[in-house]
Amino acid sequence: MMKVAFLMQCHKNPEQINLLLKALKHPQVDVYVHVDSKSESIRGDIGEGDGIYLLPKKDSIDVQWGQFSQVQATLNLLNAAISGGVQPLFLNQRPRLST
Repeated sequence: MMKVAFLMQCHKNPEQINLLLKALKHPQVDVYVHVDSKSESIRGDIGEGDGIYLLPKKDSIDVQWGQFSQVQATLNLLNAAISGGVQPLFLNQRPRLST
């Protein structure tokens, strides 16, 4: 069975982040978490465990809304997931509407 990887960008509300991480917990799920470099203070509040991988501080980006920094943070997450053994599978299929 193929593993599923979730890529998460966060910058506040560690309680909500932990609730989502708990909801996603499954042996076939890995979650890669990018903490915005402006929000490093929440890093210690985010739960760690099996299948949860926080990007190291050196890979944290100062994410600005609507800027390339959002893309760079996503690329850093994707690189971490691939380095962790995740096999990327991209699906880009439009749903078919029947009439």
